[in-house]
Amino acid sequence: MLEGIKGYLSKIFYSSLVPSSFKVSKKVSKSESNPGKNSLTNISDNRVEITSEDISISKVDPSSNLSTIARGVLTATLLASTISSLAIASPHNVALLPKESINLEKVQVVADKKEQSVKELYEIVVDKSAQRLYVIDRSSGKVVKSFIVSTGRRGFETPTRDWKVTEITPNPWWYPPKSKWARGKKPVPPGPNNPLGVLKIRLSGSTILIHGVPKSKYKYLGRPASHGCIRMRNEDILVLKNYVELGSRVRTVDRVKMEGDKVVALKYKNQWREYEIKEN
Repeated sequence: MLEGIKGYLSKIFYSSLVPSSFKVSKKVSKSESNPGKNSLTNISDNRVEITSEDISISKVDPSSNLSTIARGVLTATLLASTISSLAIASPHNVALLPKESINLEKVQVVADKKEQSVKELYEIVVDKSAQRLYVIDRSSGKVVKSFIVSTGRRGFETPTRDWKVTEITPNPWWYPPKSKWARGKKPVPPGPNNPLGVLKIRLSGSTILIHGVPKSKYKYLGRPASHGCIRMRNEDILVLKNYVELGSRVRTVDRVKMEGDKVVALKYKNQWREYEIKEN
């Protein structure tokens, strides 16, 4: 049965409809591979598998890896039966065909779509009223991560506006700013007592930073206590680092309106703005 299907698919997949970079591989049964494993022959990290019970149709791109590989979309029509759905699974973008016997009349591979960058996938929203920082999935408005923070205290309020990330520096030095409160202070090298903690993220056009703090300052998080910057636990900002890159958008707003786990509106001073979902 397998060889018959494989032969039929080979004729189709090596036709003009499919680029030569596509291959058909036999699935290795449990008896042919290590016990308890369900693997394929010649599988490597630079392939995207489209797998049925017996057949693997793989796109080969030797210059790519799974973090950067383009997504392939498969559409198919059955002669004898119909594929009701194709499940595209992340993070490896594997499209699974049903286990039924495959009898394809036509297979069409459509244009690849490159994976989106971090700044296209996520943005940061700081709710000054709640003293929370949210990582937002831009395609749905869903809160992916939430952290307690400390924004600017009275007289040093963190501005309400949109920003872009312009610098990400691990283990930064702290240099006293040209402000009255910093007079007489000396630079502090990286270390447990550094006021910026383990990481600083600079926001565009200003001296405002998102940064860590020494553990002795954790007790002040959750209330306005900074000189305008956004303070976080060191362990939290190291997680946040995975969701930002140069050019990422950061919004510091007066209030966030949510429905369930999704952001639906942002308040800028006296004006509410509906949260706009980013279309892919």
